[in-house]
Amino acid sequence: MLEVKEVIRLWLRGIPKKRIAAERGLDIKTVRRYVKAAVRCGLAQGEGEAAFDEPRVLAVMERLQPAAQRPRYRKSQTTGPR
Repeated sequence: MLEVKEVIRLWLRGIPKKRIAAERGLDIKTVRRYVKAAVRCGLAQGEGEAAFDEPRVLAVMERLQPAAQRPRYRKSQTTGPR
């Protein structure tokens, strides 16, 4: 959670995603995923850190949680003609 908060705070300050990834030792795809979740929660780059209040932190974290998926079945478990 701390990693996500730090990435979003840096991004809100206007620091480019590639620079954030390089400085934090993260993959650019990870940084993009965090930023995408923040944007979907109503944050915009340049708003400043004050915009990243506790309710928005929780909303971003919720967006980053994997969605519940249907159970996957092996081919041998399925029924019916092949």
